[in-house]
Amino acid sequence: MEVPRPDVEVVRGIYNAVRDYLRGDREGAGRRLEELIAPSASMVPSSALASGSVGPSRGAQGMVALLSEAQERWSMFEPVADEFIFASPDTVVVLGRVSASRPGGQGYAVTVGQLWQLDGHMVVAMHSFQSQDRALEAAGVTRGESAPRRSEDP
Repeated sequence: MEVPRPDVEVVRGIYNAVRDYLRGDREGAGRRLEELIAPSASMVPSSALASGSVGPSRGAQGMVALLSEAQERWSMFEPVADEFIFASPDTVVVLGRVSASRPGGQGYAVTVGQLWQLDGHMVVAMHSFQSQDRALEAAGVTRGESAPRRSEDP
């Protein structure tokens, strides 16, 4: 059984708070995001498609602003984490997807890779890529046949 890593759990907590925020728990989710994201954290989205902004935004307030803007643009907006990868004690890679739609069926669905950097139990930076492989490469991780491995591992 794999032991949970605190850094992965921080990023998982952010995804849970984002989900709750998008489902209407703005106050509670906003508080949790402030506990997990440093006020000066740089948050760079993979594109302006979701919110209209290419960023970077700063801290939990910036993330909440991006989420609010995405909800204004799309009737359904859903970021999904499919895999959390421990890259190092201060780096987590998330492989996932984002989908959004408007009434009438107009929308999009894309895969994304995100590089999360932590200092202790706080996120200090997040960079989202339109390519999962680019996120892995930025973290120094490569995909193995059965599981991702750090590129410097034998």
